[in-house]
Amino acid sequence: TAFGRVGRDALRPLYQRQHTQKPPAGDRHWNIDDMSPSLRWWREFLMSTNLHRCVPLVPGPPPLLLYTDAEGSGGLGYALYDTSGRLLRWAQTHVDEYVVGSLLERVTQINAFEIVGAVWAARCCAQAFPSRDFVIYIDNTTAEHILRKGSSPIPDLNALSGAFWRWVADVKLGLHFRRVASKANPADPPSRG
Repeated sequence: TAFGRVGRDALRPLYQRQHTQKPPAGDRHWNIDDMSPSLRWWREFLMSTNLHRCVPLVPGPPPLLLYTDAEGSGGLGYALYDTSGRLLRWAQTHVDEYVVGSLLERVTQINAFEIVGAVWAARCCAQAFPSRDFVIYIDNTTAEHILRKGSSPIPDLNALSGAFWRWVADVKLGLHFRRVASKANPADPPSRG
């Protein structure tokens, strides 16, 4: 979209409707009840006045390197480094039961937990280091791709990604996602307590 990852989650229901269902024969109109939240969000977004981001012409300080991880029972961890390899901070927590209860039922929630872990870590580090950009390293390819793209065909993962990118736009945070091998991820120990 013209606005990057912001709003991709709201395009997902429209895209799925277009490519999975056709209106009944002889009916030229769609039933828009299931598309209403997406259409409403786009209308409000396009009518808002916050449709810009300033990109400085002079580069700022180098980005900080944020490694995130989650484990199957909901443990989360991160490790934040500067570009010289100095550890700036690390933390660990556990996915809140409210968040677990809001997820669709699955055999394993690891993909959702990895997304939640990256979102939690980014929020913590952006608060501690305002006006800094981040490169976020994730060892889960599903979470990495969902966050990098800004949407998912899975409704709850799509909602997590959409809320994350709206927050990124609100705080005008610059970030990029990269893959890190699980064995090389320094956030692995904090996520396991």
